[in-house]
Amino acid sequence: MSKLMTFLKICTVHTTLLLLHVIVLQLGKSSAAHDSSTGQQLNIHFIRKHKVIPSLPFQTANMRGGNTNTRNTEPETTTFPTSVPENGVQVDLQNPIRFVFSDVDGTLVHYPEDMDHDNDNHNDNHNGNEKQSEEGNAVLHLPPSSTGMRGVISSKTLKLCQLLRREHNVKLVLVSGMRTSTLIKRLPYLPRADAYASEAGGRIFYPKSIDGGDGTGVVRPVSFDGATEEDLQPYTLEEDKSWRSKLSREDAAGTDGYVGDAMAIFLGKKKQNGEEDARLIPIDERSGGALWKFAQELQRRGFVIDYKGYSSCFRVNRKHQEEDKITNQEFEALKTMDVSSLGLATSVNLGCVDFYPVSCGKKNCCAYIANHLGARTSTRTNTNTNASRNTNTSRTTPVKSDSNNHEDAILEHCICLCDDDNDLEMAAACGKVFLPSVTSESMRKAAEASPDKMFIMEDKEGGIVETRATEHAVLGVLEEFSQR
Repeated sequence: MSKLMTFLKICTVHTTLLLLHVIVLQLGKSSAAHDSSTGQQLNIHFIRKHKVIPSLPFQTANMRGGNTNTRNTEPETTTFPTSVPENGVQVDLQNPIRFVFSDVDGTLVHYPEDMDHDNDNHNDNHNGNEKQSEEGNAVLHLPPSSTGMRGVISSKTLKLCQLLRREHNVKLVLVSGMRTSTLIKRLPYLPRADAYASEAGGRIFYPKSIDGGDGTGVVRPVSFDGATEEDLQPYTLEEDKSWRSKLSREDAAGTDGYVGDAMAIFLGKKKQNGEEDARLIPIDERSGGALWKFAQELQRRGFVIDYKGYSSCFRVNRKHQEEDKITNQEFEALKTMDVSSLGLATSVNLGCVDFYPVSCGKKNCCAYIANHLGARTSTRTNTNTNASRNTNTSRTTPVKSDSNNHEDAILEHCICLCDDDNDLEMAAACGKVFLPSVTSESMRKAAEASPDKMFIMEDKEGGIVETRATEHAVLGVLEEFSQR
């Protein structure tokens, strides 16, 4: 009997200690992240349909479902693989680089139904649309796109994006299907990022700091509530030449689409005299590139091709088609056309059909950028750390693979924000996905099929829509990173 009593006492003590351990862990997790610019706490604890969003398993290597090796007292740190030369590159495991890939339209930028499209005073962000703003969170009105669409983005979204970059070692990349000319016009209103991709990932640009803000080729950010001096620093753009060279091959987009393009005009390499369109080589005169040969074929079949402002992509918009030439059935068939044998790919964006070389697309673009930024940053990090520590104890490892599996491994540890059909491959490849809105049935089905990975932040009954849903999505990303 005494042995039984002793055993019960031991069990009681162990149970008490276990409960205390659990309480301490919960208290540690409940600490909120702080906004360094205001000193105020950010509420980043989310409940969606009465379920707490699970944490992204960034601390466990090569695991996707939150599985943790409980035998390890110290979590294993995951680093992002990088594209490297054949002899490999040393990647610093103690300074992992995190990536967030974000779509723009329908994700960061929204198009309210009651938006006054005729109000062209988009620099006065409180004027005419005060009901869309709240105190300390002014809504910025972007300039109209080439199709007349005019979106909004909130100051809080811009502020939270910078918080990700500055306090969580996050590389923020904006990846959009928009034409390059539209991206250039919108850059002053978009979050400062580490890379920008337009034309369904066909073109990649990196911001480059400059002294002063005068002259051509300068992006001058628009002020927003909570903006810091750093947020408003002007910058220019530098195109990724290796990516452009890859897309300029004859089996891809060729070179004709880059003649007189929007980026050349922006950088002042082509003087603009009001005849911008005249410099473009018409599609029927383009002699190279599998992309434009297919566009010529569609033209011969009666389709109207939207190619202005694009260099490595073109769009077919239903609204542009002549009804006596293109039926609804023919346009719908275009959405599901298999063009892989031509070296091309297709996706639906904003109800339009985009075509581009199979070597690009958002997923391939994201993997390339993660490789590029990861390799550059890791190289610099190793140089600094090796100078201050014994090389025998430095935790580095060579990464030598550049296969599709390698790229998938990179994206598995990334987060993306998106909404539409043209984001599906990127969303499927990334480890966690936040959807401020869902603008295609295909994306909705994907989210329903992966409830532990893809989270719809929009809640119309709760008033969490458009810019507010985006704010919740970015806060959700912050919550994921705060778990590390």
